[in-house]
This record gives sequence, structure tokens and C-alpha cells, in this order.
Amino acid sequence: RALPFAEYDYPITQMHGWHSEIPAFLSNAQPLGNMEEAEAYLARLRALPEFFEQLGQALKRRQQAGILPPRFVFDYCLSDIDHLLQGYPLTASPEQPHPLYQDFRSKLERTSLGAEQRQQLMDQLEQALSQDFARAYRELRQLLAEQREQASDADGVWKCPRGAEFYNLQLQQITTTELSAEQIHQLGLREVERIQKEMRQIKERVEFNGSLVEFFEHLRSHPRYFYPNTPEGRAAYLRDATAVVDAIRPRLKDWFITLPRAPLVVKAVESYREQSAGKAFYEAPARDGARPGHYYANLYDM
Repeated sequence: RALPFAEYDYPITQMHGWHSEIPAFLSNAQPLGNMEEAEAYLARLRALPEFFEQLGQALKRRQQAGILPPRFVFDYCLSDIDHLLQGYPLTASPEQPHPLYQDFRSKLERTSLGAEQRQQLMDQLEQALSQDFARAYRELRQLLAEQREQASDADGVWKCPRGAEFYNLQLQQITTTELSAEQIHQLGLREVERIQKEMRQIKERVEFNGSLVEFFEHLRSHPRYFYPNTPEGRAAYLRDATAVVDAIRPRLKDWFITLPRAPLVVKAVESYREQSAGKAFYEAPARDGARPGHYYANLYDM
């Protein structure tokens, strides 16, 4: 039943997609401790034009089938790509390095490879970034810019062919029930009413003088609830969030039978995608434990 809707998805959005996940993968998952791993890093960069060509074909198939993200999604994605096309050796000077140039160089400096080998690898990296990486991203950008002109502001699956059928199938798959959309909507309304009743009790307990809507606005906007929008404030958030994780971990055994073996690292969203990424998200660890799980916090605007 789901097969006709196999490509009812958006391979590129501001929340996920290969345009941002590839740099994140190379920075966070691709090891670089020896010559073989350095060559693997370079090989992935050199393969980008072919990979993005296949990605482009997938995007074009969806466009022909009437599956396009809303227009605002393209604006975020194009902005991310523009950021990834900045920095040496694509633009500017070595004093303003590309994120992957900086990542590769810093990892390389921690290896036992000789100076001549490191220089040869850096030369190859410059070529791979300025040629393969740049070409792949520029071609993807051109395609997304063209598709943006065909997109609309409509943002629900109802706009797609057989959209209602797809939506109802998704409800069954995700809820594992036979509830209709209307039944689920009514359930949601009842839950909102129940939760807001608890919120009103909290509002009274903390002696807030105002309506529930005013209470929401107070919690969203009062300076006392924010870290400073400075490097020190961001560092404090990462430090405090890490402390929460460290405090919870010893207590997991009280609630769960199967416990995580990999550590969890709190990390700020990278600068090239922080303006479009979500507030926070999680990246799973390597299955062999070689890489920790990451809790990403978007600290672009505290």
C-alpha cells in the first residue's frame, strides 16, 4: 500500500538533507587518524559530483510527480548552500578557511603522518574542495533555485496527487491504529484542554498575575529565562546541558533495562547551518561505539 508513495518525501529541507548532512558527517563521523582514513575523506569529497547528480535526478522525479517543498524551504536551503560555498579554498584567503578545510587540517595535525605527507594531503584537499565539492554544490544550488520558481506556499500533503490517501496511510503507520484524522484531531483537542488545565494550576502556584496566554508570553520573552547572547552565554549553556546529561546518566538504570553504551556529547549546531536548522536534534552514535551520540543545540540566537 505504501509503495506508490515511496517518493512522497523531500530529500532536501532546512531540517535535513544531504546538502548539510554531508559536511556534518565528514566533520563528526569520518575519522582521520591515518593515511587510509585521510584518503577515504578525500574520496568522499571527489565522489560528490556523481552523488549530487543522482540526488538531482531524485529531486526532478519528485517535481515531475508534483512533490515539491513549499517555497520557504528553498530559501533556507539555498542560504545553507551559499554558506558552504564560502571559505578557503573556494573563496577568500587561508585566514578564512572553509569548515571542511579547517576540520581536515585539525584532524591531520593530530596524526603521526610526516610533514611531507600532510602537505600532500592538504594539496589534494584543496583540489577536491575547489573543484569537486564546489561544482557539486553549485549545480545543486542551480537546480534548487529553478525548483523554487515552480514551488508554491502550500505546505501540506493535501497539495500532492492522492494526498488524502497518503495522509491516511501515514496516520495508520505512525499511530498503529485505525483512528480517522477527525478522531485524532478530537483526541488532540481533549489533550490540549487537559494540559492547559495543569498549566493554569502552575500559573496560580507561582502566583503569576495574568492570563494563560500572558503567562506563555512571559516565559517566552522574560530575560531571566535566557542565557546571554554572547560566546560566554553559549559556553554556559553547553556546560549546563552537559551537567544535566551527566546527572541523569547514573539514574537511567532505575527506569530502563537496556542502557546506552555510547556516551552523549552536547554540541552546538555548526555555523553553516545554524540559521536554518531546528532548535535542537539528536545524532545517533556509531554502532561499534567509535563515535558518541550528539545532542545538537542551536545557539545561533540564545
